[in-house]
Amino acid sequence: MTATSYEVDLSAMEAQLGRLDMELRTINTEIRRIIAKLIREAKPLDDEVFWELTVEELSQLFKNFAQDGHAAYKRTTSEFIRKLVYEKEDPYLAIRYIKTYDIKVSALYRPLFGVIEGCGDDGYGDVLDSFPLFGRERYEKALKGEIVGTSEEQYQGENYISMSLTDALYDKMPRQLRPDIDEEYESIKEHMKWRKERAERRINQEDLY
Repeated sequence: MTATSYEVDLSAMEAQLGRLDMELRTINTEIRRIIAKLIREAKPLDDEVFWELTVEELSQLFKNFAQDGHAAYKRTTSEFIRKLVYEKEDPYLAIRYIKTYDIKVSALYRPLFGVIEGCGDDGYGDVLDSFPLFGRERYEKALKGEIVGTSEEQYQGENYISMSLTDALYDKMPRQLRPDIDEEYESIKEHMKWRKERAERRINQEDLY
């Protein structure tokens, strides 16, 4: 095979990879749309299940990653969703958990309005977003307009737990739903890398003559 033949072969493989990449993006977009719909329509978890997952797993993971600063939220939620989707093998549990977390946070807007001061609308939402992490007892006191048992500083900052949970599900769940496509994609990439290296060596050799 000549250098030119190698280049044509590589060009064809790049086109094949490009088509597969476009197919993956289309599939991911559709899966994200389906996941968003499932979250909207999901049945909330029972309180016992929700708080067990929150206290024993999500909050514990957050403590483990606390030294990572702001990145702790993404690492925590990514690992939490990974466990639900892969270890518990129940993506719908993750969907219902996110729905329930959103409901819990939304329920705090009215009772804590005026109790938490010194932040705008966005900041207020960020503060409320972290409350379930402090456990059921503190959360239920917050529903009554009471903030007790922790320093004010612990409730400050941009947490984005709800958003990070959803983003983590968008990342983890499609990977479970499209394993065959991912396997094909990685196989083509690996084969293409090998062919490209071989072609480059052949081209470089021919350039010497």
